[in-house]
Amino acid sequence: MKPTNSNTLKPANCGSHNPALFWLIVFLLFQAAAKAQENVQNGQPAPARQTTQKPAQPTQPTKPANKSTTSRVVTPVKHEVSELPQVGNKIASPFRHVLPGGKSKTATGSGQPAAQTTPAASHSAQRPNVGKQPATSASLGAQPAGFKLPPNARSVPQPGGGAHVVHPDGRQWVLDKNNQLKTFSRPGLQANYNDGRLSTVRVMRPSGSILVTHSSNGDRQAVGTHAGGVAVVTYGKGQGYVQRPIPGRLGYFKRSSVVDGRPVAHVYRAYGYKGGVYFRYVTPNYYQPKFYSWAQNPWPAAVAYDWARRPAPWLGMYADYFTPAPAYPTPVLWLTDFVMGANLKVAYQGHQEFASNQPGSAPPSAASTEATPLSPEVKDQLSQEVQAQVAQEQASASTATQPAPANPQAPPPELNPNLRTLVVSQNVDLGSPPCTLTPGDVIERTGDNLEAGNKVNVKVLSSKAGDCAAQTSGQVDLGTLQEMCNQFQEQVDAGLGTLASNEGQRGLPPGPSAGTRPLPEGNAQPDPDVVANLAQQQTEADAAEKAASEGQSAVASM
Repeated sequence: MKPTNSNTLKPANCGSHNPALFWLIVFLLFQAAAKAQENVQNGQPAPARQTTQKPAQPTQPTKPANKSTTSRVVTPVKHEVSELPQVGNKIASPFRHVLPGGKSKTATGSGQPAAQTTPAASHSAQRPNVGKQPATSASLGAQPAGFKLPPNARSVPQPGGGAHVVHPDGRQWVLDKNNQLKTFSRPGLQANYNDGRLSTVRVMRPSGSILVTHSSNGDRQAVGTHAGGVAVVTYGKGQGYVQRPIPGRLGYFKRSSVVDGRPVAHVYRAYGYKGGVYFRYVTPNYYQPKFYSWAQNPWPAAVAYDWARRPAPWLGMYADYFTPAPAYPTPVLWLTDFVMGANLKVAYQGHQEFASNQPGSAPPSAASTEATPLSPEVKDQLSQEVQAQVAQEQASASTATQPAPANPQAPPPELNPNLRTLVVSQNVDLGSPPCTLTPGDVIERTGDNLEAGNKVNVKVLSSKAGDCAAQTSGQVDLGTLQEMCNQFQEQVDAGLGTLASNEGQRGLPPGPSAGTRPLPEGNAQPDPDVVANLAQQQTEADAAEKAASEGQSAVASM
């Protein structure tokens, strides 16, 4: 048998190679890859390949460390900041976006959060540093005069002046053309400033939010929203209320508050008008017709009533503005002074709290104007409003039902041409530059129609020292107007209750039996933990302001 030639018949081995040549190629490829990586880290493009051969499948290139870090930090920041709702709306209608039954509605009415306009969309994705050296504030943009940039922050000049400062950790500052801080934000928080002073701060959380506002005189109010349509409003130590839907009563809400140290509850009914949701007070008690007639007609003789039987420090503080009548010929005039006293008591408490929080200092507008005392003419206008309120309640009592919910297309009763004179029940900024109205000031509604933003034209009739001067004109939100009417009705009802329970006592003349008849729709049990909830919100408001102040101090003047 002829021997086989092994060199010609042996099949080729696919794995056979020259070992020295193989390791030389590996070494050269490693050197080329290392050079390309060094070029990328130095910001230089990698050289183009000159070979015409089909390149081997490349491995995933290593990303520069700085670029990777920026992608992880800036992109979420841009998204979260854009999700923050617009901040700056006054607290005038604190629950306008809470629908009956606890369903939430956004400010835009579209079911989506209102987008926060911010330059971050165009700048936050830029990579501030792609070199080997750590970034510094000086290397990332011009530093605004009079401000220090936090380390690693980047300043971007804005059209018309000012700057937008962005930090990789998500903090952002906007400075105006005078390099005064306008806004500070971080994921979940946004603060606005006016002339260098904190104006509003909103903190977003998974279950709701808290919005803290400062009026032009420095007083603070806070509104917190919670799951289930619950909202908390505070405007002082122990002052405020907790509002929540009443189970099984669609469109009805109760507000729990603290009066003379004990929890009480008032009932409100929601209604909608021109895209807003508002809340109207529901009367808790009706009386028999004879009592209403007695409360609207002159007494047999004028009655002297001592308002200082109980401690009333507000009487002395506002003596230059309001003096109770020495005697009352009619219950309506007595009710008018009762309403004024209730509001001035609130104003006094707010003033005392400001003094305790800011010892030795006065509110910014405290010396700006003198008091315009409540004149007999203005008091007479208020007494007519009281008379109309009592008459309306008597008419409702005859049918034993509450008025039907307002037609969304019909103007609410607060725009009734016959309802003109209103007592301010909460701090309200008015005009531009703004001044502040506080409880007990009196305004006149001068417009019958809503202006842009559901606002109403008003004019100041009487005001305390330091508040907006008489004849000052401006606009207030319809929600603010509604709250004034709510408080007015609550206080008239409280006065009627005082008359009903004190006939023939404390100098009041005897009258017919009141025949108090509770109205189921207007009664609810107060929250037993309302005191703790109000205190908790104050703590949260303090924390929100502290976070805002930390953002402000980060770019404080050098």
